[in-house]
Amino acid sequence: MSRFHNLNRRLSEPLGDDDEPELPDADPGDDKPQKSKQKENDMPDEEKAALVDAAKKEGQQAGFKEANDRMNKVFASEHYTGREATAAKLLGKPAMSADDIIDVLADMPKVEKSGLTEEQQRKAAEEGGRKEMQDAMNSRGNAELGQGDASEPNSRAKSASVWARAREANSQKGN
Repeated sequence: MSRFHNLNRRLSEPLGDDDEPELPDADPGDDKPQKSKQKENDMPDEEKAALVDAAKKEGQQAGFKEANDRMNKVFASEHYTGREATAAKLLGKPAMSADDIIDVLADMPKVEKSGLTEEQQRKAAEEGGRKEMQDAMNSRGNAELGQGDASEPNSRAKSASVWARAREANSQKGN
């Protein structure tokens, strides 16, 4: 069916309040989509690709600028100091605005840092461990293991008897 099939009727009808002509009703059996009145713009593929690339680059730059502005706003907040780790974790959540992050940081207690550097803290921990070990050793005294060495006849006899029993037990298992 032609789009001009009811042109005379449409021209004779008064226009509506919006002064736009009514579009013809689609034929219920017609599955074809209505054509636009605008002329199609046939653009070469290279030009389309260049426009898409330019739009992507522009979008990336806009997103990067927005993320930097958000981060700088949080860093400039009075509530950032002492809560740096939490702020970094919250900045990783793109759904939270800078104001939301600042509100969360304001409700958190500050982390108190010691005046020692990491190296000084490590050395102090090692020294504390040494002192604790020395105190534990001093409180128990020396284990009475004997004062002699292996060259004494008594200790050699004890050692020989232990080995003899072990050899005997081993030979009985083999039979």
